[in-house]
Amino acid sequence: MKTLRILRPNRLLLQITSAVANPNPIESNARITAVHAEIGRAIQKLIGSDAGPNFHNWATWGSLKAGETIAKRQLPQAIRDLTVGVAGVTTLACIAALAEGAPAYLMLGIVGLAMIAVAVGALIIRHAMRKSAAAILEGNRTVVNDIGRKSVAFLGCFEDGRPNARRLRAFFRGFRRGETVNGGQDLLRRAFRQYLAAAVATTHKVRIEAMYFGNCLAVLHEHYRLQPLIEASMPRLLRRYTTRFMMTFCIGERELAVHRDLPGCCNGDYPAVLQEIADPRLSKFLAKWDLCDGRLTGTGVTDWSNMQKRMNYIVNLFRSMHGESAVAA
Repeated sequence: MKTLRILRPNRLLLQITSAVANPNPIESNARITAVHAEIGRAIQKLIGSDAGPNFHNWATWGSLKAGETIAKRQLPQAIRDLTVGVAGVTTLACIAALAEGAPAYLMLGIVGLAMIAVAVGALIIRHAMRKSAAAILEGNRTVVNDIGRKSVAFLGCFEDGRPNARRLRAFFRGFRRGETVNGGQDLLRRAFRQYLAAAVATTHKVRIEAMYFGNCLAVLHEHYRLQPLIEASMPRLLRRYTTRFMMTFCIGERELAVHRDLPGCCNGDYPAVLQEIADPRLSKFLAKWDLCDGRLTGTGVTDWSNMQKRMNYIVNLFRSMHGESAVAA
């Protein structure tokens, strides 16, 4: 375990408070991204980069993607897609009308209706994106306020890289009992138990599995809390379109799209150390949430609002890219 003296935890907590309270949505999200990155680096220094990425390393990339929606950068593409789709239908309708010998005024009517459809559709898309941006920002603030503050407290439980038993006992007593959906933090407590196990592990295999398991538990806690916001951010009629055409993201230089199966790493689906799972508790967890049974075929998602399918994608994303240095860059 690497030597670390946690630097000014109060400063990190103030950064979280400032980021969440910032009234400018774009600035607020940018600050949240920066806080995730800093906490992620601090956890890496504590546990060691050989343990692989932690939750906040992953959250940094998620927050960057959230920033695109919050800034409405996808709006022009959505309106272009709408325009192209309406134009295609209009062209087919006009061709059919011509084939039937319809009068010119009918085709003008078809074109007029198409223009109205584009105008109304653009208004609907703009409204939907404003609603999505607000829900996504609220979700991002929720995550950094919840998990970010616990992570800072966890870092403060170590002195020169060594765990302080008294502080750790107080830290774990501070989690609310119960399931996440009922306001509890049992999953989050278990996540930090795994991070502690990674910090004190004496073998590489145990360290890697504990870090990966902690990430999975933390993200499950997060997604239980965020489920209503994710549903609110994706209008029911547009969920499949949004998932297929809007949900691409980058991890380092690699671009991924959630509707496509995960590509895996260079030596197979997963890094060698995670090909086989030794921890029976992690195996039990994956038996529930890995719908593809240890394979990447079928990990693509058609509707991101479906939590079971979303978690299947995420646990496989975390596992397949756990050895990628770009995640923690």
